[in-house]
Amino acid sequence: MRLIGERAESLRQSYEDRQITTQEALVRFEELAEDFLNSDKERISLGLDENSFAILSLLKPEVKPGLEMEPDGAKEINVLFESFPDYRWDEKQEQLLKRKLYKLIIPLVGNERFTDIADGLLRLSRE
Repeated sequence: MRLIGERAESLRQSYEDRQITTQEALVRFEELAEDFLNSDKERISLGLDENSFAILSLLKPEVKPGLEMEPDGAKEINVLFESFPDYRWDEKQEQLLKRKLYKLIIPLVGNERFTDIADGLLRLSRE
């Protein structure tokens, strides 16, 4: 499942490109709003901040069969990001963050897609 923001952007683009009708766009945006409310309830029930929940949401569907992405794992990854606050513009911090991030996610997602998934985590908006 893609993150709600990505789904909203895709929906906006489909509407602007006239691939869907106004009525269909409204129905889909209402579904997104419902998903957002449900996601926020889930985030609160798990005791996660917005960043940790975004990490959990991105990683959960990518985890290898037989494993599970736990809320504490998402919190651990969030703490890792917090320890490199300038990674977006400091190349050295970005390299160190990636190295440590790879060590955390390779056991969860495997060797095939870990770089794509790590890049997805790096692109997440952080609050």
